[in-house]
Amino acid sequence: MSAHWHGDTFDLPPGSARVAESSACKNQAFVFNDKVIGLQFHLEFTGDSLKELINNGRKELVKDKYVQTEEEILGNLELLSSTNNLLLQMLDNIV
Repeated sequence: MSAHWHGDTFDLPPGSARVAESSACKNQAFVFNDKVIGLQFHLEFTGDSLKELINNGRKELVKDKYVQTEEEILGNLELLSSTNNLLLQMLDNIV
């Protein structure tokens, strides 16, 4: 589970390479100059931080093609540990 919480997008900087995309967001991840990684999703969420985000942004959760309901989001909290591990692996590879 990678979490998205945005309605914005961007064009890639010149010289960057897209490394991930989805039907919801064309520029999910990119690498620039083999030194910068840009992500348009969240690997750092915990159950608590995601619940807090929902509490403060509940009005944004209007069911749509790419917007999950609160119940759908909270029904997949067990997947957060795998995304947190992916974040740690990515950071380990950077250093």
